Amino acid sequence: MLCFVASILFYLLQNFSNKQFSKTVKRSSTGITLVQNGICVLCSALALLIVSGVKIMPAPIMAIAALFGCFYLLTVFLLLKAFHLGSMGNSTLICNIGMFIASFYGIFRFGDAFTVYIGIGTALLFIAILLCTPIEKKVSFKWFWTALASGISNGIVASIKREAVALYADDIQIFLIWGFFFAALFAFLFLSFTKANRDDAAIVLKRPKLILFGVFAGIGTSGANLFQMLAVKTVSSAIVYPLTSGILVVSLWLVSYFFYKEEQLKAKNILAVLLCVAAIILVNIK
Repeated sequence: MLCFVASILFYLLQNFSNKQFSKTVKRSSTGITLVQNGICVLCSALALLIVSGVKIMPAPIMAIAALFGCFYLLTVFLLLKAFHLGSMGNSTLICNIGMFIASFYGIFRFGDAFTVYIGIGTALLFIAILLCTPIEKKVSFKWFWTALASGISNGIVASIKREAVALYADDIQIFLIWGFFFAALFAFLFLSFTKANRDDAAIVLKRPKLILFGVFAGIGTSGANLFQMLAVKTVSSAIVYPLTSGILVVSLWLVSYFFYKEEQLKAKNILAVLLCVAAIILVNIK
């Protein structure tokens, strides 16, 4: 339980730092987003490295770590784009649909426990996603598909983590170090492809505040992923992933409303939050 609570707190730090980066930089480009992602995952790898050290893993696990790094980079890249196009609360809600993909992966791949309450809770969270999806403006379609793509990629990431727990449970932090290192490597490789990307990266690197947001996002990322994977070792992924999703959605929606003034108290938005709370209760019923 303590590992689960710790993972939630670190996820909140990660998302708040990324949102502050988006608010401060005030514009979005591939280069700017990639350098933020690169700083984040590099700091994540270094934070875990300081705590536990590192070693070479078996070749199949290294390959899985590289796959994790690729999709993790894609997930955060798309989520930051969604933060620019829409609100943090709704973007996070859509992105966390990936948790449900991982839950069902755990059920079908590893035989994790599944109850009718978990099924109903998952359905309620999905309805909440639909309720929080604006389609009135053209830009909303771009936001929705960007956030949805981040959610699908997030589901692949969470499924890879579940696989890693099964194959390399004794050294989860080593897996994460390599995964974040590969993500950083991919980010900086993509940055080097064009002059426009390099110029945008230079803008970020000249502003200490933006770098600091990347560092805090990295600390949040490393802590959130490590403690979540530790939680999955003792609690079914069909509970950990949807519950994480529900708590983050509610918390970040409230932050988005009270702190960033991005949300409106419309009936469908309130209903979406209530459905999330109901889902959180349901997935905890034994």
